[in-house]
Amino acid sequence: MKTATVKLFFLILNLGAILALLIEPRALFADQFSFKEFGLDQPACGPAIVAVDPDDTVWIALAKSGKLARFMNGKIRLYELGPDSRPVGVAAGNQSNGHAGVLWIAASYDNKIIKFDTVTGKTREYPIDGENSWPFNVAIAPDGKIWFTERASGRIGQLDPETGNVKHFDLPTPNAGPAGLAVDQKTGIVWFTESYADRVASLNPVTGAVNELKMSDKSTGLVSGPAGLALDGTGGVWFAKLEGKLGHIVSPYNSINVVDVPQEARRPAGITLDAQGNVWMVALDGNAIVRYSPAAEQFHIFPVPTGEPDEKPGVPPFAKTSRPFGIATDHEGNVWFSEQYTGKLGVLDTAPASLKVFAPQGVVHSANPLFSTQVLDRVSGIHKVTLTIDSSPTQLQHGHIDLRHTLPGHHVLSVSVVSDSGLTSQIKTEFDYTPGQQVFLDQLHALQPTGEEGRRLKAKLLDKAAASQKDDLKARIVEIDSSVKQHSAAFKPFNRKLFFAVLNAQLASGGRAVPVSVTDFPPYFAPAELIVHKGDVVAWKYDPPSDGHSISHELHRIEISADAKSSLLRAGEGFSYKFNALGEFVIHDSQHPDDSRLTVRVEK
Repeated sequence: MKTATVKLFFLILNLGAILALLIEPRALFADQFSFKEFGLDQPACGPAIVAVDPDDTVWIALAKSGKLARFMNGKIRLYELGPDSRPVGVAAGNQSNGHAGVLWIAASYDNKIIKFDTVTGKTREYPIDGENSWPFNVAIAPDGKIWFTERASGRIGQLDPETGNVKHFDLPTPNAGPAGLAVDQKTGIVWFTESYADRVASLNPVTGAVNELKMSDKSTGLVSGPAGLALDGTGGVWFAKLEGKLGHIVSPYNSINVVDVPQEARRPAGITLDAQGNVWMVALDGNAIVRYSPAAEQFHIFPVPTGEPDEKPGVPPFAKTSRPFGIATDHEGNVWFSEQYTGKLGVLDTAPASLKVFAPQGVVHSANPLFSTQVLDRVSGIHKVTLTIDSSPTQLQHGHIDLRHTLPGHHVLSVSVVSDSGLTSQIKTEFDYTPGQQVFLDQLHALQPTGEEGRRLKAKLLDKAAASQKDDLKARIVEIDSSVKQHSAAFKPFNRKLFFAVLNAQLASGGRAVPVSVTDFPPYFAPAELIVHKGDVVAWKYDPPSDGHSISHELHRIEISADAKSSLLRAGEGFSYKFNALGEFVIHDSQHPDDSRLTVRVEK
């Protein structure tokens, strides 16, 4: 009986836990992304709002030390704004709103809005009338006007940067404590939270009309009430509520949908959205970054490395949380946030490395083409790069891909990159491997004779391959092909399939690349006479001698006919032309028409 009672007791507990999971919002603790943290100033500097500018430079207002911090290219720089300025809000301008290269900062204690030039570091201050306005958050409208919340005076302010005039808008509810702020970049409507009145409101900048959406009679602004606010790409309004709620307002903007945030995310405050429409929040006491996926209606929690959750709000040295506060995403999707109680800037690396492949692409003639790629990860760095050709691993040799054992034809190169955070990105590019004449010669050189007969045969084959340009290339290839097949025993075992595939590729290409040097002296071409076959390509290259300290400033232009000309060739540049018609062609350098001459006779 005792055992049965114990089993029943634990069954009831388990059922209760299951019911709690069904009732509570589902929270998944995510560990697939990694954090990095950077100290900004002394721990009590009080990092507040975070902004990311169009160049992905991260800016942070340091409220308690009166500074502005910039994180760019892995370096941090601090700018003094004044010891009593108490900067909180910061907004980055762009070309669309007419404020490219400019930051706007709300200096709460100084009762000022500060314009900061990101290039020169110079500032201009716009005083706000009244002794106790306390500008808290700042936003830029599409028409270039600057809007800010006045947390202490309970108003919304507008600054005209051209005139310096400040206009105030009183709210229907006195002492509402406006905090979070955003401006719709399509309509110009100003949205804000009223943290002390438990309301979200909108302001029409043309009429000045304010529309409030009430949730309750009042809130504390400390442990309850709306805090941060952000707009999505469809005009939807999202805001965090300190008591553990996430609010959403959509057109026609007459009602609010509120969902519970998981209890682990205590006191959600700052909020932003990424390009995919995911909602990101900071949990002040939960010491975590929270992501909400609207499509899946699912929360993910990412515990911040420094600190741990607090059951109740606290302050240093008693608080355990790092108190993540401001939050913003960059164009790659990484999530940047401030830590008020540690003086740090944190970043949650959610973006895999960006990856581009420039070479090889298209038609490849070399057996060791250059591998050129752009692999970037601005947060975690690159851990490993893996290459495969047609799903088979391949290695690089001095930055080149080894195709010596690859059959001619169409191939797929896959590049996979793993960042230090464990995120993977992959890209595929295609190329056609058509071995050129050099690959053909390398195949012959690689043959290993078994005796004297093989050595004589190899020398004969190499002589045929290196014969003068007057010989028939196709006929020589056919003869070499036949000789190797008849006397293959004269050589050590070799990859016959690859060898004859390269020879067949020479025949299938229908032509060759014949080099011609462009010189600075008559007749300006070397050689000055050529016999080629129909389908052959002549490749001119202007590569003048250099002593390593100077370069030729001569210009050349290859002129084959009225409709076939090269551009002006400078040192190191070239031009190619495929001869598809039989006959004799006289080519000139149009920069030296009287002294230049190249005769090309095209035969079958």
